[in-house]
Amino acid sequence: MTLPYADNPMPHVLSVHCPECKHEAVFEFSECIKIRRTHDIEYFKTSPMFEYKKITNHNGEGVNLACYYHKLAQHNLPDMSDLPSGYAMSDWGHSTYLYRAYGFDVGTIVCRSCGLRRKHGLSWPDEAYFQIEHKRQILWAFDRESAVELLDFIRSKDRERSKYKYRTFLLKIPPQFLDKKVRDIVTKRLSARLLTKT
Repeated sequence: MTLPYADNPMPHVLSVHCPECKHEAVFEFSECIKIRRTHDIEYFKTSPMFEYKKITNHNGEGVNLACYYHKLAQHNLPDMSDLPSGYAMSDWGHSTYLYRAYGFDVGTIVCRSCGLRRKHGLSWPDEAYFQIEHKRQILWAFDRESAVELLDFIRSKDRERSKYKYRTFLLKIPPQFLDKKVRDIVTKRLSARLLTKT
């Protein structure tokens, strides 16, 4: 299932297995913005609220970035009055589109079960909490909401994607999971995964 889903836009927040206790945890992608002026670099390098990164873009040019890890220190974007001129904390808010600037697979993982809260490099879909296996193939969902839609879609007779929020995601389900011969076993396993206590 990994390859057909490779082009899917990813939500900003995912359900993952906690690396410590294996219960359901929440992973949230960090947000990075380009540092606009050279003299602002020092602020972002030394600020405890940001991580400084330097990357090379597709033109071979160096780009300085300031990255913010959501929920690493607190639940909402902090109100910071000492940002360099021209920046606002809302610059690091998530886009309304399922898009990540610069495409880093890093963020914050938070587990309510064991209290883990730290930066985390995501390995997707290996870490997907809502996943099942059938004949050595993996079927996964981003989070509980998309897993419920996935289950409903596989159970349905008409499979009309337009009525679902995650219609693009459902469009790319590997066909072996949609075969009516495996419908019962797939829906049973997905239902069990959704009922697992976290």
